[in-house]
Amino acid sequence: IKTPIVSVPGNHDIPLYDAFRRMINPFSRYREFIKPRTLAEFSDKDLVVVGINTVTRWRTVEGHISKGDIRRAQKLFKAASPEALKLIITHHPLSRGSKHTKLRPQKLAEELFSLQPHLVLS
Repeated sequence: IKTPIVSVPGNHDIPLYDAFRRMINPFSRYREFIKPRTLAEFSDKDLVVVGINTVTRWRTVEGHISKGDIRRAQKLFKAASPEALKLIITHHPLSRGSKHTKLRPQKLAEELFSLQPHLVLS
């Protein structure tokens, strides 16, 4: 089936107990087994999906969001048709004010919300 699949890594996609691999090349297995079969983003005239990698080698629970990912989402949303459905996909929740939200920096998470996606999946 030639259906596009957008994926983002989760905290179980990087090694927990192999400290060397976690520091040097944490996403090697994800890149080998999953990434070749999936996309980080997808867009057509009706839909824009932006996958954002919130997993970081430095923390086992908390996520991280980068300025580069914010710029990529901004660019894709800006290029989209005004009628297109805009989605953001992350592993870590972006919920504002949630005691379970441990995404840093929170300011950048708020910037994602300022892009006014129709749906955020995490």
